[in-house]
Amino acid sequence: MKKEGKELQIIPNSSKGLSAIVATLIIILLVLVAAGIIWVVVRNVISKGAEDIDLSRFTFDLSIKSAYIDGSNVKVVVRRSPGGDDLVGVRFIFFDGTQSINADRKIPLVELQEKLFSFDSVELGDINALQEVSVAPIYESSSGRETIGDITDTATISDSVPPGGNGVNGVNGGVDCGNGAIDAGEECDGGTGCTDCTCDIGYISTDPVSLNCQSESVPSSCNGTWDGVAEDP
Repeated sequence: MKKEGKELQIIPNSSKGLSAIVATLIIILLVLVAAGIIWVVVRNVISKGAEDIDLSRFTFDLSIKSAYIDGSNVKVVVRRSPGGDDLVGVRFIFFDGTQSINADRKIPLVELQEKLFSFDSVELGDINALQEVSVAPIYESSSGRETIGDITDTATISDSVPPGGNGVNGVNGGVDCGNGAIDAGEECDGGTGCTDCTCDIGYISTDPVSLNCQSESVPSSCNGTWDGVAEDP
């Protein structure tokens, strides 16, 4: 009988030991869950802080020198001031009083450079209804993500060409042949701005109508016009 009594006393002790183990495991599990939650919060804070620090390196100052309607195109002259790293391009935000239309130009501007960008009704709709245009930088963050920065300038779109033309300044008037943008001194570039300039850089068309492009052996001057059959290189 004593033996049986001893065996009966072992059972409750085993239950208590098992309960203690289960309780310990539950506590450990809760601690791990809490630690995971805390880590997620801390990681987000750290990532946000790192991103803010990274973005602080990309401070671009883009200004609009002029914005106007020229025939069937809207032309905007943009100047980049010193500051910031490499610029991927510029986002243009046109506003007609009711809605906005975005148009990106993946053409980089170096510091102190000015460029004239041209847009037509195919891209913007009724250009005569446009009232304002804003610009924002497009750049690539250190993580490799393409990012649209804040708007840096806004200008009213004039219904006529400003006195003195587009007013683009810089080396060679800011001309960059074959970049698809109408720079100072160019009437067209790479098919942008006129129907005749459609051959690629370094090529000519023996017939601007048929657009049969051939290699250009002697480059012409960089003014965006045709010197007989040659598009500017």
